[in-house]
Amino acid sequence: MPRPQSPYRGPNILETTNGLAWGCLHEFLGIDILEKLVFHEQGVGKFKSNFLRPSSAKSIEEGWVISERTILLAEAMYYLQDVTGFEHILSQMRDGRVESVYSELLIAQILWRAEDTFRFVLPKGRKGEDYDLEIRLPEGSWVAGETKSKLPSTAVTSKTVFNSLDIARDQVPSDRPSIVFLQIPGTWVWPPKDDDPVVTGIEKFFASGNSRIAAVFVHAVLTLPQSEFSDKNWQSHVLEKRVNPRCRFTSSSQWGILRRASPRVKWDSFYHLIDPSAWRSNFP
Repeated sequence: MPRPQSPYRGPNILETTNGLAWGCLHEFLGIDILEKLVFHEQGVGKFKSNFLRPSSAKSIEEGWVISERTILLAEAMYYLQDVTGFEHILSQMRDGRVESVYSELLIAQILWRAEDTFRFVLPKGRKGEDYDLEIRLPEGSWVAGETKSKLPSTAVTSKTVFNSLDIARDQVPSDRPSIVFLQIPGTWVWPPKDDDPVVTGIEKFFASGNSRIAAVFVHAVLTLPQSEFSDKNWQSHVLEKRVNPRCRFTSSSQWGILRRASPRVKWDSFYHLIDPSAWRSNFP
């Protein structure tokens, strides 16, 4: 897909950038899927999710969050379209699995910007073969990666986190190390403290005897509009790593992946394409 251009010039940068994102999703998914995911007043069948549906917003703030999701999703699809296995992403989107794809792509863009080699994998629905990504380590071997996401409506408890990780344990292979990427809402308490329920849930999971998952990476997107951060929009991607001391494989601290974004990688946000002065982003 060529460099995207907005088919719509709105009264402000958010609406114009949203139009750019809709145009991008239209190119990848077609008008029928776009209408079912975004423009229909109510979801039907496997497209019941309101994750990208503006009409479902009950407040201005909620509508703004939905716009941000749409823009981030379209950005990631545009920049990651040449990654091996991207067709699996499109297949899942066409099947209505938008929340899981969104989380997977947010993690994938961090890997991409850090110049890590990875590929998308189609989950097979079988024990040990139901994960999302494979990441190549510097020495050449591949590790499995599974993404889990929590919606803002989900209660922030250590049990919630533990249960997500416990499910992931059965999804990844038992004969090689794996990573779980936990995507949490920006509205959850961050950064974590020793008594944070996210950290507590992870530590309880490690202590429960799991030895195949080498590390958990917790990711959150914090976004503030112009009115809340000087005269600029600001987006911060927060990434926290927790290493499993009981992992039976080589320590993930020696893997050398998911370092800070490389200055050699060019990733212009869609906001920046519309107005280079209106957007700043902080990636880990």
